[in-house]
Amino acid sequence: MLRRGVQIKVVSSILGHANIETTLRVYSHWIPDDLSKAATIMEQFGK
Repeated sequence: MLRRGVQIKVVSSILGHANIETTLRVYSHWIPDDLSKAATIMEQFGK
């Protein structure tokens, strides 16, 4: 889904994750490179 452009929040909800950080941690390798870099930066802000 991520490689086909489905938003991470939607994927997280479908998978039943409590927050998108879980989804990012587990599935970030499926996100296109630019989005993966941005997601990693955003995840660091949440810590």
